[in-house]
Amino acid sequence: MFLKKLKESISKGKLPDISYWRYNYKKLFILNKHSNITFWNLISCDPIIIYTMPFSDDYDSLYNELKGNKAYILKSNPWIPKNVEQAKELREETIDIQMKNSNIELIYLCNEEIESEILKSVGLNAYFCNQNCFIDENIFNIKKDIKKNYDALYDAQIVAYKRHHLAKDVSNLALNGYISSITENQEYTSYVRENFKHFHWFQDPFKEKDQAIFSETEVCNFINKCRVGLCLSSEEGGMYASTQYLLCGLPVVTTNNKGGRNTFFHSDYVYHAKDDSRDVAHGVEELKNRKLNPYYIRSEACKIQKEHRGRFISIINDIFEKNNSKKKFTEDQWNDVFLHKMGEMKKNTFIKKEIQLMKSKY
Repeated sequence: MFLKKLKESISKGKLPDISYWRYNYKKLFILNKHSNITFWNLISCDPIIIYTMPFSDDYDSLYNELKGNKAYILKSNPWIPKNVEQAKELREETIDIQMKNSNIELIYLCNEEIESEILKSVGLNAYFCNQNCFIDENIFNIKKDIKKNYDALYDAQIVAYKRHHLAKDVSNLALNGYISSITENQEYTSYVRENFKHFHWFQDPFKEKDQAIFSETEVCNFINKCRVGLCLSSEEGGMYASTQYLLCGLPVVTTNNKGGRNTFFHSDYVYHAKDDSRDVAHGVEELKNRKLNPYYIRSEACKIQKEHRGRFISIINDIFEKNNSKKKFTEDQWNDVFLHKMGEMKKNTFIKKEIQLMKSKY
């Protein structure tokens, strides 16, 4: 029942692709047993401000834990941007949530500016604040001592929308990925297994499903072994991997897309390829031959992160001002609450304890 509901939520775009649980796959089963576990992070205790990314569909229990307390929920959209019709559906869902929880105010953080404008046009409180600003740049960085062994890396789940076929003409290609038993398309899995077996895999995804055995630090090391990063989907969310490449100093070959990754892209170090495997391969060769400065690429990505972190901080301070608070969300407070991707999966019942702990600190 849980897996059926999860599949339905993913297909409707209410939840992100399963790759967002990449390094925490077992937590899906925790969710099945304990439906009060969601992805969140407490940003402020007075007023209560919580950042969420809907990696699960059960935030009702979190709202219940907050009964009697005014709370602001900052909610990222990790999947494809809403169109007007979807925005209207989201507005109805938002109204329903706030009728049941009059103390809750929902604020949507969008990966593309156009999405924030669409949400605002139907009356929702929305801001353009890209999720990739929350990637920890200290985890993903340039490793000078690691030798470049591969021309390109495609770090992607083995799932059809990732369009692996567009990488088939890249020479000296490395791949990292895994197969989810929840979202697997066996025909697509067979295609990738047969057509990419002569390339280098950092792990064998066909040996066992639901295995993503590497830590974020190990993934950083894999990225640093490669010269160019690939982003080949036409639709998805902000695509964390796209900015992780940049933070490690890699230029990127991307296809035309919607979802938010373009926020961090610049023609100085990004090649926009046609939906053609030959053009993708050409883009890899062109970027490789440019001999771009990896520290420039990283610094530009960090600048964009800083800009969007500034937007996030402004949202927090606007909430403070709205509540007649003289406080300011400072750099010290940012450092106290910042986590890689700005959250983690945990029990919603922990929220009261975390609020009390933060109150005692400040």
